Amino acid sequence: MSGETGPIKVSMAVAMVISGFFAVAIFYSVEIFIWTLIKFKRRKSLYFWSLVVASLGIAVHSVAVFLRYFALAPNVLMCVFTLIGWWAMVTGQSLVMYSRLYLAVRNRRKIRWVLVMIVANVFVLHIPVSILFLASNITHSTQFINAFNIYERIQLIGFSIQESIISGLYVWEATHGLKPLMDMKGREGKRMIHHLIILFVIVVLLDISLIVTEFTNNFDIQTTYKPVVYSIKLKFEFIILNELIMLTRIDICTCHRPEDILERDHSQLVSGATPTNDTLMHDGDDTIMPFLYAWCRSQRTRHNADFTDFLASTTPKKLSHN
Repeated sequence: MSGETGPIKVSMAVAMVISGFFAVAIFYSVEIFIWTLIKFKRRKSLYFWSLVVASLGIAVHSVAVFLRYFALAPNVLMCVFTLIGWWAMVTGQSLVMYSRLYLAVRNRRKIRWVLVMIVANVFVLHIPVSILFLASNITHSTQFINAFNIYERIQLIGFSIQESIISGLYVWEATHGLKPLMDMKGREGKRMIHHLIILFVIVVLLDISLIVTEFTNNFDIQTTYKPVVYSIKLKFEFIILNELIMLTRIDICTCHRPEDILERDHSQLVSGATPTNDTLMHDGDDTIMPFLYAWCRSQRTRHNADFTDFLASTTPKKLSHN
């Protein structure tokens, strides 16, 4: 395979494909980075910083790989930047998904296990691949190159499984835990769930396509296509946030004081205040709606402190993800 130990020699067609992937990844990463800085008022949460790190990681990884493949910069130096961008891009994406689990998953033990999985894969996948990659490019030893080729496939599958688990958990919990709210929203609620499921399927298909490029011995294509896949995943985050914003707009409700909920409780949600139980309870039901209760409670946590300000800054109109 080409690209593991330095510049590549490819046809004009392949070079054009690589350049196209590079352009798309850079465009999306810059767009996401600027959008994140503009939209978020509070910048102390894990969600904000994981978005920033992931978007920057895509750009760094793309530039380093491009310069390295076409011999436009020192190989070993670009290898270091490739790894830095790869760490930020891959684990940054996982942390983005992890940090929004608080909005749908009420079982904190599940969330903690997700974090354990992310940290464990840093040691199991990131570190060994980084060592083998640098060793292959410094020594050009066949032994290191063969080991890297094997472990590269392992890490690609491992991180794909990790992201599928996090996304799948979110969709599952949203589908079941938010059912009372979805029932209140009627067709709109069902549409939101369908959107989440469709996005999950698309993400899985993107990961499969990435794995296929690796197992068909197209390392140079895989490493330039990967930033495009991760940039698309980050773009999907904005679609998901749009859905969350729409969930807070309770315009069809069978609750007590429907005329008050539209005005008062929506303003409480975007201001960070906790709505009172009498406005969150159904007629004849003593169960607080899971999502709204979890949402308000999550505002007290460090990880989700910025969601309130985010909603306040974007409530007048839907987010743009075009």
